[in-house]
Amino acid sequence: MKKILIILIALTTTLVSMTVLTDLYTRNQIDSLIDEICHNYSPYIYLKDYNYQTKKWENVKDKNNNYVYREDVVNPLFFFNLLNMNKYALKNEDWKDYSNWKLVIANNPSLTYTALDLYGDLIIRQIGSRLDYLANQRTDYSFKKSDSYTKKKFWDANTKSIKQYQKLIDILLELSDKDLNYFIITNDVSDAASYEFNSWLKKKKLLNIDHMGHSWATQNANAYFCYPGDLLCLTKRVFERHPQWTPRKFLTEAKKFSNEVLEIIEDNN
Repeated sequence: MKKILIILIALTTTLVSMTVLTDLYTRNQIDSLIDEICHNYSPYIYLKDYNYQTKKWENVKDKNNNYVYREDVVNPLFFFNLLNMNKYALKNEDWKDYSNWKLVIANNPSLTYTALDLYGDLIIRQIGSRLDYLANQRTDYSFKKSDSYTKKKFWDANTKSIKQYQKLIDILLELSDKDLNYFIITNDVSDAASYEFNSWLKKKKLLNIDHMGHSWATQNANAYFCYPGDLLCLTKRVFERHPQWTPRKFLTEAKKFSNEVLEIIEDNN
């Protein structure tokens, strides 16, 4: 009897462990992630002009002191923001060790595809539904003047954004390992350290991309808060913390995962 009990306890422990390792998210965490995305999303791409006095790019204002935004396009979801929203969603649902969560993915990247299979359709449809609601109700500050927003424009913008990252990845993967590793390792918050990388990106016409939603002045390899720096700085952080994830391996996996995301967006729109 004791042997049977020990076997049952061991089996139960194994099953619980498998559940933790095969589910990156609980349903509550997925709901929190969707809430974070929709709550923090702004549809506007604001017009910017260079202020020669402050030597900064600033939002353009009309005669009534209101910001002027482009009515022909809407913002995609920015990758840097998504990374932060994912972290907040996990922490909101009591994932105490976010570093451990990232370690789980580094050791078993297939779990990200499992999560996508389980929740991908739900996430895409819910984001579209909730943003449509905000645009129609116009009670949320970000959507009070949302004449430019439509769900089709929103998902078209995201598809275009993802494809721009894929173009970036494809051109990076044409480099030798020596050059690719050099660019990623030396990419830093210092403009001097990243100067060669930024010059190469500019030569390849991978900077100053209008539809990525940010002023072209911020599009640098080392600008971690927007394209292309958000992906490039993440590539560096992953390589530093998990050396088995070389820049080539990480970018190849990122391209593969993004194709899965594009397929889900297309299937649900």
